[in-house]
Amino acid sequence: MTAADAIVLAGGRASRMGGVDKPAIVIGGRSMLEVALAAVDSCAQTVVVGPHRPELSPEILQVREVPPGSGPVAAIDTGLRALASAAPLVVVLAADLPFLSPWAITELIRHATESGADAVFAADESGRPQYLIGVWRRSALAAALDGLDTLINQPMKALVPAAAAIIPLSGVGDCDTEEEVRQARAAVDAPRQQPPLELGEARNLLRAGLSRLTAYEADLRSVLGAALAAPLTAAGPLPRFDVSAMDGYAVAGDGPWRLRRDVGFAGGRRPVGLLPGEAVRIATGAHVPDGTTGVLRDEFAHVADETLYRLPDTPLRDDIRRRGEDRATGDPVAPEGAPVTAALVSAAASVEVTAAPVRGPVRARVVMTGDEIRSAGPLQAGQTRDSIGPILPELLSRSGIRTTDR
Repeated sequence: MTAADAIVLAGGRASRMGGVDKPAIVIGGRSMLEVALAAVDSCAQTVVVGPHRPELSPEILQVREVPPGSGPVAAIDTGLRALASAAPLVVVLAADLPFLSPWAITELIRHATESGADAVFAADESGRPQYLIGVWRRSALAAALDGLDTLINQPMKALVPAAAAIIPLSGVGDCDTEEEVRQARAAVDAPRQQPPLELGEARNLLRAGLSRLTAYEADLRSVLGAALAAPLTAAGPLPRFDVSAMDGYAVAGDGPWRLRRDVGFAGGRRPVGLLPGEAVRIATGAHVPDGTTGVLRDEFAHVADETLYRLPDTPLRDDIRRRGEDRATGDPVAPEGAPVTAALVSAAASVEVTAAPVRGPVRARVVMTGDEIRSAGPLQAGQTRDSIGPILPELLSRSGIRTTDR
């Protein structure tokens, strides 16, 4: 994922809430500022713009816009100037989003990286753009700030570039009023009063919330366990040319046939074209010569005095695999999402496909913690046996996840 810095806006007047310190409001056991900082935890550097908060980690920069309470644009400018890092992307985030998740920020960063937009903003469930939940290209944000005559009390729309994208995300609703805070707290408490989800429903909810792995082009043989990021289609026909389906004789016309001395081998030089009444020895998989009307398999053939005969009462068969008989160029081989297995690699290679866009494979590193857990040797006082670690790689492997170390 492209490196990003973060500016978290934790000041403002909160005029619709009587001037209360809105980022410090606790919903679901966490303050809204804690929610915002958790969402940008993976960023290279984070700066909080607002009144000084001694409880924050020293790794988090803290600055205050001048004059205090001069609006989000002035706060963003102050935050950008305070960042020592030079990451190409900057997350700009308000600290009034009780349900914001790290996944939402990851999605915004991914979209900004892939789309090339100057800025990408979230839209809430109602479709309303949230300009204080966005990811900017650092150069575009600096240019937008420099282009304003004044920064004080400017609306966020004054910054929004023409080349901006808006994507719908869940959990990006803000809290601007006391009623919205009450509703957010009620929403947090509601699941505690609901019966547990059915297993299938829980899996669907988890699946819907997972961000997709980045797609990339790879040699299929090197990514067993990955999944196709696009449908796989044949790059060439199968077979590539008309080939013999049997060991026997390529013949032209009705028999008997004059048997030539040359032989057609699989992978060898193609025999010279046949004239009517001629035949040539041929192996399974060999390219049949021009003029061939069929292949007479060995068990149906009899040769005498350099003449080839069909045995009486044997069926008339073609025994030629025609070009593209199994697959034509462009035919589907596997759908998007299909796992990259040995069988898929083989099927792809047969139609001249060796590389394709994939996601994954997923790899796991197992980290064991806890002084009381012991994997080997006698247990000491207060220790317990590690009963999960030995089987976890096997359990993960059943889902196609290979454990790289433990």
